[in-house]
Amino acid sequence: MERSTKVYVRICGKGFNIVSDERPEYMTEVAQDVDERMDALLRGNSRITYDMAAVLTALNLCDELKQEKLLNRMTVDKTKTEALEKKLAAAEESIAELKKQNAQQLEEHKKAMEKIKLEWAVREKEFMDMIDEIGDET
Repeated sequence: MERSTKVYVRICGKGFNIVSDERPEYMTEVAQDVDERMDALLRGNSRITYDMAAVLTALNLCDELKQEKLLNRMTVDKTKTEALEKKLAAAEESIAELKKQNAQQLEEHKKAMEKIKLEWAVREKEFMDMIDEIGDET
């Protein structure tokens, strides 16, 4: 478990002691980002108060975070979709191959049945001829 550290930062001229499990350098970078964003808002519009700049910065950061999460989800979904599409294509290939094999086997069975029917017809004729011969002898 990380050890909490205390970092002093300045945001828009106000000092803050921040306790975090993150590295002090990282927290300083985060505070500088917030400071720059709030400062840009305050310089961009003289009617914006410190509190308004803080809220707008929080809203902007939250919006960026949500959009990033959405983008990550979309990327994950796209990756999953691509994987499923590959599986589907492989399954469709397998189905096509099985249909081809089935058609070949069906054709072989039809030929075998025709052969059996011909043999049956020959045997039936031979049998009928034998019956006729026996009938003629009697």
